[in-house]
Amino acid sequence: MLANMKPLQEKKKVYVSFLSKIICFALIGGSGFFMNYFISYLFSSGIIVNWWYIHASMLGIGVSMTSNFILNKIFTFKDRNFSLPHLFRQYAFYLLFSVIGAGIQLFVLYFLVEAGIIYPISLLLGVIIGSISNFIFNKKWTFYEKIWS
Repeated sequence: MLANMKPLQEKKKVYVSFLSKIICFALIGGSGFFMNYFISYLFSSGIIVNWWYIHASMLGIGVSMTSNFILNKIFTFKDRNFSLPHLFRQYAFYLLFSVIGAGIQLFVLYFLVEAGIIYPISLLLGVIIGSISNFIFNKKWTFYEKIWS
């Protein structure tokens, strides 16, 4: 009977580990969302300047991608390898997958704004939809982890 408990305990550990990474990634993504949203809004609303909403969103995306990479490397994936080749490779992959997510975000944002949905709601939906792929791609190819582990 104890032998049967061990696989169950291991599965529970994997589940808890996976869940904790999703939560951490989501919290960091949330901080990135607020940074992205705040910068995008400041630069498109006339508070700082009055850029086209797509340009303002591109700036917000860039700033949030960099901060999210650093925070996810340290806290979500607990990667302590800071050798320059490793760091640059990871950052390049992180940016690649973030650019894919950003492209999705901008497509959704543009589509929704042009369809008549107000910018703040469109931005929120764009960020959420664009972020979903980031966790999966980065977990697998940037930080070398199995998707469901």
